Amino acid sequence: MAYTPSGLESTSLLFVYGLDIFYTRGTPSGNSGALKDDFDHILICIVLAALFIGSYVCRKLARNKALQQQWA
Repeated sequence: MAYTPSGLESTSLLFVYGLDIFYTRGTPSGNSGALKDDFDHILICIVLAALFIGSYVCRKLARNKALQQQWA
């Protein structure tokens, strides 16, 4: 039995061999992993950008704090 990811979201390929050969594509609960048509792509881009900028600022502040502690 071979169980392989298909590269599609929430989809797997299943190949079973033995006395017979069986191949199928499996999806849990139908098409639950697909995005809806009205999904707000702009909002998710803004949130991701804010997280990256916040991460950069926090890293810079942590480096400065570590440097100040070494000097003290």
